[in-house]
Amino acid sequence: MAEDTLLKQAQYLFTTSRLIRSHISKINADRVKNSPVGTAYQNLTMAQHAAIMIIDARGPSTIKALAEALGISAPSASAMVDKLVSKGVLDREQSQQDRREVRVSISAASAKKIEMLKQLALEAYVDLIRKAGPQTVRKWCEVAEAIQAVVETDLGIRPAKNDTGGDNQGA
Repeated sequence: MAEDTLLKQAQYLFTTSRLIRSHISKINADRVKNSPVGTAYQNLTMAQHAAIMIIDARGPSTIKALAEALGISAPSASAMVDKLVSKGVLDREQSQQDRREVRVSISAASAKKIEMLKQLALEAYVDLIRKAGPQTVRKWCEVAEAIQAVVETDLGIRPAKNDTGGDNQGA
């Protein structure tokens, strides 16, 4: 009985998180189309967007590390990077120490546009949590903090400082 309940809860959370991600992505795509961010950013796939955000958050990365972060093969990550380099979004550079190693970074020309993309995505979340209301958001933040702690422990990373409004007041 408990396993059945656990499975149903996991399925519900999985489906709901995909729905939220899809909803935010659609809102964000609509906002990008109506923004001055540029055509190179209007037709990004979700995977390309994720790759850009990972590199933006972590700094320059190897193709292998990017592939691992995205959960895809190195050849797939390399092909994705090639497309983003051709759009001028990323720069690709060979390591001086190891010629087999390629590092990718946000191009200087795209840094401001990527900040605009992040702002547009944040605004989509603000709209969502505003509609959900402060009590729901407070609970969501509490749950997110607990899940984040589990994930960080599983990944062996130092816990991030969470600032959800002091005492988890959310919005």
